[in-house]
Amino acid sequence: MRFIINTLTHWEEPPRARHQVTFALAKKFKVAYVAANNKGFPRIDITDQNENIVLIQPYFPLDVRIRYRIPLFNEIYQLWLFAWLKKKYNDIEIINFDFSAYLIHRYFRRVYYYCNDNFAAISRKINVWPIYIYHSFCERRLTERAAFCVGTSPIIAANLRKINIRSYEIPLGGPNIEEYHLKPAEKKINTKRIHIGLVGFISIANLSYQLINTILSKIDCTVTLIGPVDREFYDRIMDKERVDLKGVLKDKELLSEVNKFDVTVAPYLDNKIAEGGMPNKLFVYLSMGKPVVVTELLCLTQMNLPEKFIYLVKNNDDFPDIIRKAHDENNSALIQLRVEYAEMNTWDKRIEKFCELL
Repeated sequence: MRFIINTLTHWEEPPRARHQVTFALAKKFKVAYVAANNKGFPRIDITDQNENIVLIQPYFPLDVRIRYRIPLFNEIYQLWLFAWLKKKYNDIEIINFDFSAYLIHRYFRRVYYYCNDNFAAISRKINVWPIYIYHSFCERRLTERAAFCVGTSPIIAANLRKINIRSYEIPLGGPNIEEYHLKPAEKKINTKRIHIGLVGFISIANLSYQLINTILSKIDCTVTLIGPVDREFYDRIMDKERVDLKGVLKDKELLSEVNKFDVTVAPYLDNKIAEGGMPNKLFVYLSMGKPVVVTELLCLTQMNLPEKFIYLVKNNDDFPDIIRKAHDENNSALIQLRVEYAEMNTWDKRIEKFCELL
């Protein structure tokens, strides 16, 4: 075993940055993925996912959503888990995605903090003040002692650098479509109805159902949602006949579905945006050559992407008009340019950069 990926994320969730880092590393190295704990009597299960990936699944009496918010219980969990990992995998490198896992430094010397979101800002938005203070303490201690830190946007990297000078920016990446033998679709002509696609965790907590209703009412379109969709959100959609739920898709199945879209979207609720956060879905969309209409995020304004790759929306009320604009302006040349850009920004490329830092 060369790397352990320590996370707060379940293995079976739709692929996120920690999954993608695992898959990319596993093309060259043996990797163990430590998933978020399931609730149950304390034990640790180990299962092979393929010849290079091992899943380590801890069980603990508290649900992970409660456990990582409560001091003492979070520390008890860490001491138990990391002592077990140390005994089983002594000489190993740790890529840590769990911002609360500051006790990991007691057991491992080579720990790299891979930070893909502004977790302190998120905690401040969703938790009561004492939990936010606790999370800020955890992340600071973790960052201070890391061999180096990785931030996935300029803002996150800069924030980490204030605590640990050995902090670097490695942006999020995308899939390598050549692995799946997929060819991006050309723009459909002589069709009035726009096929709009959205990939993500679709919940009333992070996405406006009113916006989806507005898009459906103002555009002749169909909307495909890929990913978990909570019932409360779906119940509030007015025109369900034009909304297609695909559930969780991965790998080639996901990309093949994205390839059917005319325009892709990434709308966010303003009060849920953490400064520095970057949409993981962006490079999935671009890899298939799709125009992206997305809520304006500070990190996106700093990317300096070529014109007409993405369309930033300052006010969610403007989404319908900008979706039409993105659709009308799309053409074969732009599709090819987006694909070529995504090919230079795959997860494989990101891991090459990461390994250069080791």
